[in-house]
Amino acid sequence: MNPNIVAIALTVFAAFLVLVLMPKEDKPFTVAVCGAWVVAAAIAFLLSEASVAFIALFIMLAVFGSVSPRGAVYLYIAVMAALPAGLVYDVPMIGLNYLVSLDYQKLAALVLLGPAFVKALFSRAPPHFRGVENLLLFFVLFTGVMSFRDLPFTSVLRTIFDLFVLVYLPYIAISRTLVTQKDIDWALRALFASFLLLAMIGVISTLRHWNYYASIGDSSFGKAYFDVRNGLLRVGATVIPSLLAALTAAGIVLAFMLKARKQISPLFAYICIGASGLTCFATGARGGWLAAIACIGAYFIFYYGSAALRRLAYVAAIICVIVGFNLIFSDSDVLNDEYGTMNYRAELIRTSVAQIQERPLFGSSDIFNLPRFQHLRQGEGIIDLVNAYIQIVLFYGMVGLGALVGAHALGAAAALKELKELPGHRELTPAQDEQRRSLVFLIAFQGGYLVLIGTISLVGQVPHYGYLILAVLIAQARILKTQRLAASQPDEVVDQTDDIASAPSQTADSPPMPAPSGPVPYGARFVRRR
Repeated sequence: MNPNIVAIALTVFAAFLVLVLMPKEDKPFTVAVCGAWVVAAAIAFLLSEASVAFIALFIMLAVFGSVSPRGAVYLYIAVMAALPAGLVYDVPMIGLNYLVSLDYQKLAALVLLGPAFVKALFSRAPPHFRGVENLLLFFVLFTGVMSFRDLPFTSVLRTIFDLFVLVYLPYIAISRTLVTQKDIDWALRALFASFLLLAMIGVISTLRHWNYYASIGDSSFGKAYFDVRNGLLRVGATVIPSLLAALTAAGIVLAFMLKARKQISPLFAYICIGASGLTCFATGARGGWLAAIACIGAYFIFYYGSAALRRLAYVAAIICVIVGFNLIFSDSDVLNDEYGTMNYRAELIRTSVAQIQERPLFGSSDIFNLPRFQHLRQGEGIIDLVNAYIQIVLFYGMVGLGALVGAHALGAAAALKELKELPGHRELTPAQDEQRRSLVFLIAFQGGYLVLIGTISLVGQVPHYGYLILAVLIAQARILKTQRLAASQPDEVVDQTDDIASAPSQTADSPPMPAPSGPVPYGARFVRRR
C-alpha cells in the first residue's frame, strides 16, 4: 500500500483514540481539532506541490476557524503542531527571489490569530502586565534591525515579518483574547488535545518503528528514520524529540488535573498518562526528560507544597545550576557520555563564554566563521548551538537575551505573586481550586520549557511554544489580579471589571467551532534562507 495513505490512516487512528479519551463535554471541540489534524495530514502527505498544499491548508484553516476570533484562538493552540516546521513554501514575487517564506505555523498564526490580533489592537489595552508585551516588541524590532549587519534590506524586512508573526502576533492575540477563567480552561483543553494527539502519534510511531511525519518537508529530518536510543526509535511525531518529551510531560500533568476535576474517568486518565509517558521515554531526549522532570515536579511542589517547600525548591534549583557550571568549567569526566552530547554542550558553553566576554552587548553576526568555534563543527558540517540562551547571546548579546529572558521573568513573577495571594490547596473553594491548578500548571509548564531551551536550539516549533505559554500565563495572572483588585475595592470601578463580567456571554460552554469538512541561529537565522 502507498506509504502516504498508511500515514494518513495512522493519523486517523490516533485522532480516533483522542476522541474516545477526551472529556465528553469537549466532544464538538475535539472533533474539530482532530478533523483539522487529519485534513492537514492528508494535504501534506498527498499534495507534493508546495503551492497547492499551502492553498489547501489556507482554505482548511479558514473554514475551521471561521466562526469567531475567540474560537479560532482555541483552535490555533490545538493545531499549531499539526504539521512539522519543515514544510515550507516561498511565496513568489516579481522582481524578488521570493516575497516571504511560509511554513505551516506562520500560516496558522496569520489565518487563525489574525482576526483576534486586529480586534485586540482596536480594543482598550489591558491595564496589567504591559511590560511583557513591550519587551517582546523590543525583542522583535531589536533582533530584526540587528540583521542589517549581514543581510540585505529585503531579507531584513522578511526577518522582521517572520519575528512579528512568530513572537508578537501570537502573544497579543492569545493574551488579550483569554479574559475569563472559562477561556483559560478551553485554552488548556486545547493544549491537552494537542499533547494527546502527539502522544498517540508517538506511540504508533514507536510500535511501528516508523517516524512517518519525517517524510514531510525538510530532508534534514531523514535521520529520524534510523536514530535509535535505548532500543527504541527516537520518535518526534510532528516536532523534534526533545520538545515532544516536554509536551507529553505537560500532557501528563493535564491528565492529572482533569482527573482531579472529575472531567475524565481515572481509567482514561491513566491511559493518557501511560501513552504520554511511553512517548516521552521513546524520544530518547535527555534534555526533554530533564524538562519533563522539572515540569511534573514543579506542578506537585507548587500545588501541594507549603511555602517552605517552594523556597527549598528554589534553593535546590540554584544549587543545581551552580554545580552544573562547576562541572562544565572543571572539565569533569562526569559529562562524558557514550553519545558525546553532554561533552559537546559543555565545550560549547566554555567556548561561548570567551566570545561573550569580547562582544557582551550586541553579539556578533559571524559566529560560525570565527576560528575559536571551528572545533565544534560536526560531521554534518554544522556548528550546532544546542543551547537557546547561548544561541541568542552570541548573535544578539546581553541586550537581546535580556529582552527575551526578561519577558519570561516578568511573566513568572506575576504568576507567582498571584499564586501567593490564593489560599492553600486545603482552603480553596471549587472555583479557586480550578484557578490554582491552572495557574500552577502554567508556571510548571513555563519552568519546564525554560529548562528545555537550555539543552536545544530554537528550531522548529520550539520558540512558538515559548510565546504561547507566556501568553496564556499572563492571561491567567491578569484575570486573577483583576478579580483580586475588584474584591478589595468593591465600591470602585476597576479596569476591565465590566469587560470580564460580560465576557462569559461571549464564551459558550464549548468554543465555537465548525464541524470538520474533511542549527540555525535565532532571528534572521531562524528563517531558512533561500
